[in-house]
Amino acid sequence: MLETGAMEPVLDAHVGACAARIRDALEHLPGLMRYALEHAPAGWAGYYAAQPGPPWPDRLFPDGIRVSEQLLVSLDFDVGDLDQLTLRLDPDGAAERVFLTP
Repeated sequence: MLETGAMEPVLDAHVGACAARIRDALEHLPGLMRYALEHAPAGWAGYYAAQPGPPWPDRLFPDGIRVSEQLLVSLDFDVGDLDQLTLRLDPDGAAERVFLTP
């Protein structure tokens, strides 16, 4: 929860736009997670898919959402170790790029 109080109208509008982008990403989270898995770096995805344990899709855990100043959304996913898979969305909220972040 983010309370803006009596902030400047421009900042208040920006915070509202960030919140709308986050809500939209959360509404489409299952499809975005599938996209992240399907477009993850091949060697990395193959390694984790071959590991014992739950099915590969069940090991992807939403870890954070970031919204840039330009209202671009990035979703971070954890797979239980130090690697983090990041999915960047385009300005329209569609999946655009998947990459690893340390």
